Amino acid sequence: YSKSHHNTKYIDIFKKCHLQLILTPFDTGPKTLCESLHYRVPFLASRNSAAPEFIDMLGNCGKVIDIDPYIDSMEKYRSIDPMNNKRYYDKELDYEQILASARNIIDNFGEYTSWKWNEKLNYELQARKWIDVLKGNK
Repeated sequence: YSKSHHNTKYIDIFKKCHLQLILTPFDTGPKTLCESLHYRVPFLASRNSAAPEFIDMLGNCGKVIDIDPYIDSMEKYRSIDPMNNKRYYDKELDYEQILASARNIIDNFGEYTSWKWNEKLNYELQARKWIDVLKGNK
């Protein structure tokens, strides 16, 4: 994360947003969804992100859209190579599906922002996990 992501301008963007779109074939910045949750901004994301896990832990906090092949192993990641494979740069997206999903979130905004932190996902638990990662414990 660059220093520019931690200034008030960046925070103001999240506070003014109603929806975060993460349509990358493979999300390499999983903290982005955590930031979205912190500001209670529902997300629309590819299933190759932390989105399915967050929805499983919190409930209706965003939506997963099926726009890319599912990557569930390093072997599959290497074979698909979404970050370097040119076929993803000019790929046709299913805009109807994306817009319908976005409209569903906006039309039901209260449902997508009424979830609560719980024993599966909360600030303390996330902090402990990151400390373990930084210390090399996991």
